[in-house]
Amino acid sequence: MNGMRCRKSDYTHKGWFGICPVYLYNTDKDPIGIAPRWECVVPLFVVSEWFQGASIWLCTLANPMYVPYWKIKVTGELND
Repeated sequence: MNGMRCRKSDYTHKGWFGICPVYLYNTDKDPIGIAPRWECVVPLFVVSEWFQGASIWLCTLANPMYVPYWKIKVTGELND
């Protein structure tokens, strides 16, 4: 989502972005780093991004004061 490249060792957490399992880093900063866990789930990532983007667009259309944000569920820390 943020276009930054990250080494696999930089990821600190795991979670979900819609229906896609993801790895996360910079969870205490903005923007948060996010990447699909495996190459085979990239289509799920794209679908989740599209649905959340459409949801944000509709909410903003209905309420111009709506503050948009991406919904990401953090499920745990990665163990080294």
